[in-house]
Amino acid sequence: SGPANIIFVNAGATHLQRRWIDNLLPDGRLLIPLTFSRDEEGQLLRITRRSSGFSAEFMQRVFIYPCFGSRDDTYAQDVR
Repeated sequence: SGPANIIFVNAGATHLQRRWIDNLLPDGRLLIPLTFSRDEEGQLLRITRRSSGFSAEFMQRVFIYPCFGSRDDTYAQDVR
């Protein structure tokens, strides 16, 4: 995939993939549900690429399926 205005991750992840951030166009948005356990709720995070970096905002609570390949349960326990 290449540059995008909107990237929506439709599964719970413990961390971002660098390629998602790298592929955001200026003013592009990334929506990702961050979860800390496979069985618990998480928070929908919106990241927007700005001319001088990025802004991030938690939008709402979510319950969602795990994102295989973007989960690290050890890491999730460390940030709790």
